[in-house]
Amino acid sequence: MTRKYFILFIIIWIFISIMLIYIIGDTGLIAQNSKKALLNEKKIALNASKAHLQLLENKEFNSSQLDTAFKLGYIQKGDEVYFFEKNSKIHIEDVNTTNKEIYKGWNKYLLILISFIITVFLFLIKAIISHIVFKKNHKEDNQEEIEKNIDYREEYNEFETYEKYDD
Repeated sequence: MTRKYFILFIIIWIFISIMLIYIIGDTGLIAQNSKKALLNEKKIALNASKAHLQLLENKEFNSSQLDTAFKLGYIQKGDEVYFFEKNSKIHIEDVNTTNKEIYKGWNKYLLILISFIITVFLFLIKAIISHIVFKKNHKEDNQEEIEKNIDYREEYNEFETYEKYDD
């Protein structure tokens, strides 16, 4: 019987460990969903940056702007020049690129320890319930035995009393 409980304990411990690692582990569902959300935000920011760059590449510059930049030493011959206007159509800052932290998940070994504690707790509850039920059943059995013993003693005492009077 003890071997069965030990095997059941191991099976439940493994099951709870796998479930905790699968859900809140460092590669679990919650961590994956957090990483997917962050990836989507980064893709949106990248697409906005590409659109802004494409807008700047398609813009024609007049020669006076290029001459001024060259005279100030900002460009050399053969460089591509990008002019950023204050009233451009797309602003990268407008894109929601919050630096929120992603869910990193719990350590696998910590989750195994937590699952062990949960399993021990479940088995303690089972033992307490079994003890209460056993005690209740044992009390009823003892009550029946006491009643049988009382009946047997009464019969035995009656038999002894008849023998005493026969003498």
